[in-house]
Amino acid sequence: MKNLNFFDYASLLISKTSSQSHYKAKHILPAIALLVAAIISRLPYEFHRLLFSNTELGAIDLIQRYDEVLLWFSGQHIYSILNSAVYPPASYLMMWPFMGFYSWQLVRWIWAISTVIFLVVLTKILLKNHSLETPLQKTFWALFILAHYSTGITIGNGQFTIYIMLALVACMIFILPGKNHWLKSILGGFFAALSLIKPTVALPFMWLVLFVPKNMYPALATIVIYAGFSLVACSFQEQEIFQLHFDWLSLGMKGAAWSSLISESGEESAFLGKDIGYADIHNLLASLGMSHWALPVSLSLLALLGCWVYFHRNCNLWILMGVTTIFSRIWTYHRVYDDMLIILAIFAVIFILKENLNSETEKVGKALLIIAIVCSLAPASLRLLPSPWDLAFKLSQLSVWLAMLIYLLDSAYKEKKSNKLSNLLNE
Repeated sequence: MKNLNFFDYASLLISKTSSQSHYKAKHILPAIALLVAAIISRLPYEFHRLLFSNTELGAIDLIQRYDEVLLWFSGQHIYSILNSAVYPPASYLMMWPFMGFYSWQLVRWIWAISTVIFLVVLTKILLKNHSLETPLQKTFWALFILAHYSTGITIGNGQFTIYIMLALVACMIFILPGKNHWLKSILGGFFAALSLIKPTVALPFMWLVLFVPKNMYPALATIVIYAGFSLVACSFQEQEIFQLHFDWLSLGMKGAAWSSLISESGEESAFLGKDIGYADIHNLLASLGMSHWALPVSLSLLALLGCWVYFHRNCNLWILMGVTTIFSRIWTYHRVYDDMLIILAIFAVIFILKENLNSETEKVGKALLIIAIVCSLAPASLRLLPSPWDLAFKLSQLSVWLAMLIYLLDSAYKEKKSNKLSNLLNE
């Protein structure tokens, strides 16, 4: 058998047929072994952090949310006493089923078990909706999700990224054009509302909820359900609902600017070291000494995304999700665990290649796919190296994201152009 070149290897990972299975196994099994090695080197340590570590790095984000939930439902005004309380009122109601217990160890186990379930369901949905049918393909891409450098960090920190990704993917399935049944609209709105547990991640996706369906019901359901969450959550506080949201926004904006302020002052937290946000618009503005522009620039970019989604609303939903995913990662302050969002963009590239939606740049898509896989397996600890060595990790990740963004935008443009031509021919 001939040796595989760069593009042949990508074809093996996404091809629709199962022919030459021995040929595929010969070349894919070493890659699967590499993924398994990455998983073994990462996930046991991260699950230990989540479940058993009592150091300052043990379930670092989960314990903050746990403290906030207990204080919130005991009537404490957490926005005035905890700098970590950067989530809106509705989020604490969504957290309560997982964290509303007085046993910290029980909460850790509930979150660990829930995370495993969320991850399994998310993986199954992605594999099914991208027609990855052969056993080798299913195995490779399922392991890839687990091996991604940010998956383990998300687990070890007790972050929401997996939860949000599952809620968003579920929402998109229910709001697909043509699914106008009222129950599906409500379910789409319900999952959209759940994803807003972390608005800095999920808010850009609300443009899809607003513009992609052929009716307003999913968007209205999202608003009503989220408002209901907010009303119930605020009923446990003495302050009225508008004041609580104002307090959250004030503290949230300070929290989002925290990383940028560190970058400008040159000071670093002794606890966090260099483990701060990177590859987002806030860090770019900080490097230019313009942190005070972070909020208006982020909101302007969000509005720009909304205009783009509106004019491309008839394009394939997975392409729209891929574009929105990369936008979501860079439009405001994020840390390394939110790099897991890029998995959705990678699956958008897979969808384009499998469905031959951008045949003119097929080789570009395959090259991006392989490069994204390689970068996804890089040790995230590289970001903690002394400057300028840390830039090798940060710039490589950002470069791949932006390259995928351009590829996805080009695919959306070509599909829109093709749709226009088809409509003209049918008239």
